[in-house]
Amino acid sequence: GASLPAGALQQVEATLGDKSVAVPFAYVVARTSDGQSVVVAGTDFERVRRLNRWWNVSKWPAGPLQALVGTRAASAIPHSDKPFSISFQGRSLEVTPVGTLQTGAAEDSRVYLSLSDFASWTNVQPSTIEVAASGSAGEVDAALNRLDQTLPAAEVRPVRQIVEGEARVLNKTRATLLAAAVLIVLTAALCVLA
Repeated sequence: GASLPAGALQQVEATLGDKSVAVPFAYVVARTSDGQSVVVAGTDFERVRRLNRWWNVSKWPAGPLQALVGTRAASAIPHSDKPFSISFQGRSLEVTPVGTLQTGAAEDSRVYLSLSDFASWTNVQPSTIEVAASGSAGEVDAALNRLDQTLPAAEVRPVRQIVEGEARVLNKTRATLLAAAVLIVLTAALCVLA
């Protein structure tokens, strides 16, 4: 619930080096003009595009006060194809939806704004930094330990769902290919003996 210290993003980038991508996120629960609650997130769209290449986005926001609307969040917005108003702590903001987002996860329930628009509207700074660090399991664990030491007040957690899912698929594919190769060799041996 607390904001990260100033300069946290630069510390993360300096700690991890050029092989990683770090993206700041800030979150609030706002209200639409109809009074429905919606989670609004502020982020850097260019960094998000590099981090989450798997996101299914119809069009990325490119200008001020443009929003990326999750498919489930669109149901809370009266006219998801026209400018709409959201309010947080008595401050209203009118944004224009330019694209939709579908991931099949919690991101579908959010409205994304640029971090600069978000911060000037809410006065809330980023509370989360998502990082993609490549390397072996040992290298990633070492990077996690360095981050933990660099930002002792922050909670550093690995999210390995995508990588572990890819590894499971790869292991199953490898096992299937091995079984097929053994079956082909046995069939060929039987044909030669016959």
